[in-house]
Amino acid sequence: HIRPLHFAGISACARAAEWATMLRAMRRTPRPATFDLFKRSLNTSSGLFGVAGLHSPEDWTALVTGAQARCLELVDQVTSSTGEDAIRATDQLSDTICQVYDAAELCRNVHAEAEWRSAAEAACTTLGGFMADLNVHPGLYHSVATAVRGEPATGATSSGSAGSGGSGAASSGVTQQALGGGAAGGASMSAAALRTGHLLCQDFEMQGVHLDAGDQKEFKASLAREQQLCMQFGVTMADPDSYPIVRLEHQTAAAAGLLRKGMGRQGNMVLVPSHASALDAMMTQLPRRVIRRQALTRCMEGPVANREVLDEIMAVRRRIADLLGFPSFAHYQASHDTVAGRPEATGHFLRQLAVDVAPRAREEVSLLTRYNGGSPPQAWDELHLRHLALGSQPTVPLCTLQEALAALSEISSRLFSLRIQPAPLSPGEGWADSVQKLALLDASDGSTQPLGHLYLDLYNRRGKVAGAGVQYTLRSGRQLPDGEYQKPLAALVCNFPADPAAHLTAGAVNTLFHEFGHVLNVLLNTTEFQHVAGTRGASDTVEVASQLLEYLAGDTRVFRGPLAAAALEQQAHSETTFSALDILKQVFHSRLDQELHGKEPPRGAAAVELARDLAADTLPWPLTPAACPQARFTHLATTSMQGSKYYSYLYSKCFAAAAWRRHLAADPFDAAAGAHVRRTMLEVGISVPPHQMIADLLGPTAVQPAEGGLVPCTQDLLAELGV
Repeated sequence: HIRPLHFAGISACARAAEWATMLRAMRRTPRPATFDLFKRSLNTSSGLFGVAGLHSPEDWTALVTGAQARCLELVDQVTSSTGEDAIRATDQLSDTICQVYDAAELCRNVHAEAEWRSAAEAACTTLGGFMADLNVHPGLYHSVATAVRGEPATGATSSGSAGSGGSGAASSGVTQQALGGGAAGGASMSAAALRTGHLLCQDFEMQGVHLDAGDQKEFKASLAREQQLCMQFGVTMADPDSYPIVRLEHQTAAAAGLLRKGMGRQGNMVLVPSHASALDAMMTQLPRRVIRRQALTRCMEGPVANREVLDEIMAVRRRIADLLGFPSFAHYQASHDTVAGRPEATGHFLRQLAVDVAPRAREEVSLLTRYNGGSPPQAWDELHLRHLALGSQPTVPLCTLQEALAALSEISSRLFSLRIQPAPLSPGEGWADSVQKLALLDASDGSTQPLGHLYLDLYNRRGKVAGAGVQYTLRSGRQLPDGEYQKPLAALVCNFPADPAAHLTAGAVNTLFHEFGHVLNVLLNTTEFQHVAGTRGASDTVEVASQLLEYLAGDTRVFRGPLAAAALEQQAHSETTFSALDILKQVFHSRLDQELHGKEPPRGAAAVELARDLAADTLPWPLTPAACPQARFTHLATTSMQGSKYYSYLYSKCFAAAAWRRHLAADPFDAAAGAHVRRTMLEVGISVPPHQMIADLLGPTAVQPAEGGLVPCTQDLLAELGV
């Protein structure tokens, strides 16, 4: 239920028979010793990530086989259990498969050896299909639904009222149809188990498990088709040849720094593909307005191939929502335990935020106008004029990586009462020479037992996944049957220069702090069930901790000294001079995301017209003629789980700004404030509904009812923007 991967399926009745046959076969197959990963007493030496018996790429096969066998045993246990026992066994099932899948996911992205990465990729593929089957297993769903039947939902699925943070009528109908009737099976269940059970039921239903055989077949085929289309969209985005070509004189291209190996030539003309980095360079560096206008007009028409692909993605998602009884895909997404609850609330928030930041945005446009010789700027002027207004001084370095890690250690100690100390790596546990392991301990009680462990893989190297920073969860916290607590395990992966003495920019340090916010969500978790642990939060709150850490990364009380002050001042100037225009861009893309996933998704020319109308209503300048920005908007086609959720970043910005101003702005090392943040946000995961978590963190006025859902109070974000 954490990673619902999509594969074509079969009817529920046929699937039940298939599972029974598979279970009997697996019972006759001895479980390999390597699967002792999920036992407390290990009889083989630990290997990669501390997993017992994982010493070579070939060991992934035995680990996957063992995980599948154990999962099938747990399926049998769930389907023969009642009440809270069924919930606990399902949570253990989820934990079992996630530990192996998540380890393989990390391995395929970071291991220094290609053989390991390839074997882990195969493990992910095998387990992905296995997980997809578990997500629509009728016996699992029936047992969990029976366990919670008749109990009121705790904010997850039952209500669409403004005060509930619920899902709205469509989701309520699906869930209550599944859970309603019969005896109150959850009457003796703990609040934590009941909350987890309702979320499990909702996750099952999101995968169509409750549909009849015909609809389930169509649903699975639609998911498979949607995944294929998203992959096709991504392949096009990664292919430089798919973008419109801009013809520039060689001298002009050279002056703008646009010459690259392999670019086409036509006489004195250079053929520049208009992918994102080249487009930004053209809009920033080309000095002549007429050339920038021609370039942007050409670039924003494509990639043309993605237009039809995106139209089909939206149509398939609309059909998925229809099969599940939702009026739109945006309603389907908002129903899944979000603060917003309904897309109508999201739309209200976005429109109002655009109105609120408009005065500051007009001031920023006035600044650009001055640098444009008094002429009103257009879309092709913005980046060039920003560059002129901000200047081109060399970036001032903030600190070394070790100094940044020391600052995180100080924050952990003084703010959150934590102690971070090195932990030894067992032979074979690491995957590169530079990997380190840390233990996180609770300093408030002097405990010598770690709360959890963290791998640091911070330096770039060949074969490692690209990107500024990523946090991986390898093991979530949960209460074990013997009364002990399963210690969480995470990895923080970055791509900093391999020289430990190299200085980092303020932006790089900001990335490190952001990812460490996710780490704290994982390692400080105290939830009873892993299904509600760590970063498995609502989409519109999961970034709050990370964005709060970003405020600390930019504070001169955290990074002290004249060099740090100069670096942070430069970074703040870069980030805040045009912050209102940046907000308006996010609002525009969020509204576009919502409308494309609405009740009647526009296609073809209508989709182009929609983008043009939204820009006219949101941005200070129109789009170029025939522009189709959604053809470049990768968020729309990353996975179906991200569709219609781009607004989440702005919700989280509001909550993070409120947490900063109300708790930490006066003193970033206030231990009492840190304890409050830790208790109300970092430890709870989604064991409470997201709107309740926000209210506990910020007070009851942090969210307000609107259009049948909930929206954030924006006053703290606006204050941070200077509005």
